[in-house]
Amino acid sequence: MRLNLPVTDTERHLRDGDSVVSRTDIRGIITYVNTTFCEISGYSREELIGQPHNIMRHPDMPTAVFANLWATLKAGKAWKGLIKNRCKDGGFYWVEANANPIVADGEIIGYMSLRTRPCLEQVRRAQQAYADLRDASRHHRWRLRRGRCVRSGWSGWIDRARRPRIRERIAVIIIALVLPGLLAGWSALAGMASSNATLAQMHRAHLVPSQ
Repeated sequence: MRLNLPVTDTERHLRDGDSVVSRTDIRGIITYVNTTFCEISGYSREELIGQPHNIMRHPDMPTAVFANLWATLKAGKAWKGLIKNRCKDGGFYWVEANANPIVADGEIIGYMSLRTRPCLEQVRRAQQAYADLRDASRHHRWRLRRGRCVRSGWSGWIDRARRPRIRERIAVIIIALVLPGLLAGWSALAGMASSNATLAQMHRAHLVPSQ
């Protein structure tokens, strides 16, 4: 693991709406950076092009996060997670990174990353998870799924139950919207069946001859 030193406690922040964009070849060597990348990192474009992307790696980042990132990208899948980057002067900044493989003719020819400013709650959760991942006695508390830190064991199950994912929220909303209609339809059908049964009884009563 590359160790970039020194580091300071000076934090920088991306502006809302700004995006840090970079591209690398299949070895992780930087081939393109946008102006925002240079502004937030303190490096010039000339200093970045041709360098390995881990020139930005902050020593607070667990090796497991980058292992998960590269394994995901090399498998041809997208990766999304929080990363603490080191600035040229030793300061740092947090980003929510969205990384994707670049594919041509069915082959991965490089990687592209778009990073935006995360919210404070995202950073807080990442700090907690990454502190555990760096600690040999606590790293088992978390699993990484394409950049997402997921608690292991019962605590993870409870955590997911408390904060359902978007798909689960949508499913609940759909059920809430559809269920009343289904119940109303079932009630109407039941009412019709009851009415039909009553009419049938009355019809039979009129057809039965008197004794």
